[in-house]
Amino acid sequence: MLCGVQFFRYPGPPPEEIGRDLTVFKACGITCVRIQQVWSYEEPRPGQYDFRTLLALLDQAAAAGLDVLITLTLENAPSWLYHEQDICQRNAFGEIIRDTNPYPLPSDGKPGPCWDNPFARAAAERFVEALLQAAAGCPAVKGWVIWQEPTALPRQDPREPGASSYCCCPHTLKKFQAWLQGQYGTLDKLNETLMVHYQDWADLEPPVHQMNPLANAFCNFLRVRMAEIAAWKRALVKKLDPQNRPVMIHAGYSILDRGFGGGWHDDYMLAKNADIYGRSLYPLWFGSENGPEASIRAIHLALDGARGAACGKPVWAAELQGGRACSAFERWPSPTGRDLVNWTLASVAGGAKGLIYWQYREERIFHEAYGHGLLNRRGEAMPWLADLAVVLRFLHRHEPVFDAAVPESATIAIVVNTDNYILGYQAARENWVADSLPGLYQALHDLDLPVDLVWADTVLQSGLAGYKFVFLPFPAAMAADYARVLADYVSGGGTIISEAGAALFDEHSIATIESPAFGLDRVFGGCEDDLFDLRHEAEAGQTGEKKPVTEQSFDLEGCGVMAGLSVPGRHWLQTYRIQTGCPVFRWRGRAAGLVNHYGRGKAYLIGTFFSQSEPGLKIVERILQTEGLITAAAEREQVRLRRLTGPAGDVLILYNPGSAAACRSVPRRRSQMLSAVFQADISEKKGVWAVEVAAYSSACLIISQNESVFGTPPDN
Repeated sequence: MLCGVQFFRYPGPPPEEIGRDLTVFKACGITCVRIQQVWSYEEPRPGQYDFRTLLALLDQAAAAGLDVLITLTLENAPSWLYHEQDICQRNAFGEIIRDTNPYPLPSDGKPGPCWDNPFARAAAERFVEALLQAAAGCPAVKGWVIWQEPTALPRQDPREPGASSYCCCPHTLKKFQAWLQGQYGTLDKLNETLMVHYQDWADLEPPVHQMNPLANAFCNFLRVRMAEIAAWKRALVKKLDPQNRPVMIHAGYSILDRGFGGGWHDDYMLAKNADIYGRSLYPLWFGSENGPEASIRAIHLALDGARGAACGKPVWAAELQGGRACSAFERWPSPTGRDLVNWTLASVAGGAKGLIYWQYREERIFHEAYGHGLLNRRGEAMPWLADLAVVLRFLHRHEPVFDAAVPESATIAIVVNTDNYILGYQAARENWVADSLPGLYQALHDLDLPVDLVWADTVLQSGLAGYKFVFLPFPAAMAADYARVLADYVSGGGTIISEAGAALFDEHSIATIESPAFGLDRVFGGCEDDLFDLRHEAEAGQTGEKKPVTEQSFDLEGCGVMAGLSVPGRHWLQTYRIQTGCPVFRWRGRAAGLVNHYGRGKAYLIGTFFSQSEPGLKIVERILQTEGLITAAAEREQVRLRRLTGPAGDVLILYNPGSAAACRSVPRRRSQMLSAVFQADISEKKGVWAVEVAAYSSACLIISQNESVFGTPPDN
């Protein structure tokens, strides 16, 4: 269980202060420091390398007994490289995208050179070889961060959304054409599939205007391109490191947060090219306006998404907020010691095997000046450092247990289908897609149910066996092969819960003949009768005139197993012609939701994006009650609980979102013993532990089969 801090990037404090800071962190339970090297600082002239600062830092960390991770910042290429040859990216208008920013902030030098350009790659490879020759022999170095917060900057161009959010230089276009040839084999096949009529591969260029199959193909290429860059970086470091130390990639955000438009990185494809996959987590930058519980839920969502993408590889909280968030003149509230403890335990509960706090001292460059920091600019401890040290010491005392324990197996999955995020991007409605999955996750999280986020790529390879319930957020686009896997899953005994518009488009963003397409009408027991867009729909009055329709006129009324529920329509309202299904929602006498038995399983299809409204989340609760997975709301407990299981013992992490202390009942299985307690008062009666947790606070229990310190002072 590695607990570290982002310790250095240029510019930094004097060496004597660095040594003092290392001593402070070592005493607080920090075991590792992350050092960010910057190419533009370390190769100021071609072939002239200056690693003196980096090597001095490695020596100081080793002397303090701290491990080191080195982050490669290749996007921060030296300015001279741009003058040797044109290595710039170009937008869809053919304009140069260039930013030779000499500082790591903002954006770690991104966008940087075009890595499809062989000259840029060759220069980077020479530099990395020199870097590893200088630093790889230090025993304190335990691994490499090969890409920090991958993204494809710059920002979108107002002249045409998306036209400047990726590179369209000749090198990238050549790779795009080669990728298409690898995908389709022949031009005839490409022309037939994408509904085009090209006669030469060299003629293929992505359209500037969006929403057509060729643009869709380019979007898919962009996520493949980001993964290929990651694979190049990984292979380079692995080739040059004789000790084969692990490499990490960590994303600043995910498509689950923002969709593709901000960066074109896909967690699943990036994670394939790393030994460790991480996420940046800044709770006071997301969710905090909805209260402390929203921040905990956001941490869990980010790490559950990373775990689903990593497919069994270790997951880290690679940048965990360690101070106040800032952006230019904006300053968010400072965290408290309780916040740092909550975020730390929430990350562990999410399966994180490493914690890197951002960062050791407050930032000084304008973009994030006065932000972050376990220490202030003078090197003095921030008020929250003492509380953080307490929880870090607890983690280290029981390190074997935490290191081996993993989140308990889930019987519920939410599928992440990137086809829909690409569709949303092309339609300039990424928020429609991006809002659905977090809504479903919120409903399940608030019901205290473990859930896996499963990428559709994994579904196609391995199916959905082992899950009792599978949720399909915003399922408007999907491939026929994927639809067949869903049908087989239901036929074999699983239960699917889908939002509106299932398979309205295929994976190329081409409209299907029916919705649900690809035989899913038989699975759901009905097909589309009509689809209403809530923004533009109008209804005919008795005189035949059109009048605006309010959202209130699109409320879906529950019937059958959904009787008593009323759910507002969101974005779309889809009605259905019934085949074998039974209505569960109606709108003006039409079926607007179905449930159907198919094979040994069951499928629910709800005719709107119900996950995007608080009343709609009641649908999740009602279905899981109907299917016998959960009990009535009155019987549930206020304190949330997440369980990690492992051979050395189970870890229970609890969080109380309420404004007063509350208890959680934890049944004690036969022969179970409490071996450690953190921040909780415990009593036991008739085989049940009553765990009292303070308001807005977290607690932790370690349960073993062979040891008990129950009744002794807790590890507080």
